[in-house]
Amino acid sequence: NPSSKYDAEGQTGIINIVLKKNQKIGINGSVALTAGNRDNYNANTNLSFRNSKINLYGNYNFRNGNRVGGGFSNTTYTNSSGIVNNNSDFKRQNVNNSVKLGADYYLNDKATLGVSGNFNFRDNEGQEHLNYLYQNIPTGDGTSFRTTDSEEDDAGYDLSLDFSNKFKRKGEELTANFSFGQDTEDGAQYFDQIFFNSDGTPKDSVDRRINNNSEFTNSYNIQVDYILPLNTKQK
Repeated sequence: NPSSKYDAEGQTGIINIVLKKNQKIGINGSVALTAGNRDNYNANTNLSFRNSKINLYGNYNFRNGNRVGGGFSNTTYTNSSGIVNNNSDFKRQNVNNSVKLGADYYLNDKATLGVSGNFNFRDNEGQEHLNYLYQNIPTGDGTSFRTTDSEEDDAGYDLSLDFSNKFKRKGEELTANFSFGQDTEDGAQYFDQIFFNSDGTPKDSVDRRINNNSEFTNSYNIQVDYILPLNTKQK
């Protein structure tokens, strides 16, 4: 179980990553580009400016990811010797744009006030093809072909205000955070399945469906943490 400093939401343990404070003065930046097969691309850029009183920073990340795959399923019913076999192939494209902007103001050597914002825009498109073979089942022998198209648009942001203050006593610290975020998600799936007789002629039955989904989320967080060392081993 985590200590009182952390939320008891995890299923496993705690990873405590302690980062060194960036002491570089002036303008610093970086650019990274990566590419892979099947049109997978990533781009990332960082830029920051720091002096003795403020630290301004920004980050932009772009990702274009393509996933392809497939599979099969063979089912035999022991009570009727019925067989239903299918094979499938799918492809999905994810495009993500994210921006982070922030500023830290050093009130003094011990206290820091910070504001930051994260903005995300995501587009997902996918398509799946399924071929079915039916033998010795009540509805009759035959085949079917099913196509599923999906599309999803997501957008979200979160804003954060942070304050930290280190006291003269080693290990004594006060941190506070207030954050607010919104996220929207709109998606649709289109199913189209056509059935055929064993001789290849189409059946009258056709399955067509459209599923629409829309989600909207607000999130708030107010948190204050105070650390008071009691001795070298307890706090």
